Amino acid sequence: ILRTVHKEYKQTTMEHLRAESKQGVHAQLERFPGVGKKTAAIINLFEVGHPDMAVDTHVFRYALQLGWVPTEEERLAHNKVSEGKPWPAVTRDSV
Repeated sequence: ILRTVHKEYKQTTMEHLRAESKQGVHAQLERFPGVGKKTAAIINLFEVGHPDMAVDTHVFRYALQLGWVPTEEERLAHNKVSEGKPWPAVTRDSV
């Protein structure tokens, strides 16, 4: 990873991530083999300072199974009648 960063930025630091958006940090990090959404979220939250949440894939799946996350149908029904802020789509990628 640092070889690539040095080649692109002429330094062996990840400081350039601070200028990126939350999505930009994910894109920059997840292009490397072995760096997934959870690792990128941890770096985003604790190093860069963007609000992010590192959720294990299994925990997210259990949250869906337990009904802690609304189904797509529930979300659409709520948003159809809601006059307030609509519920966003919750996916493994959006957490």
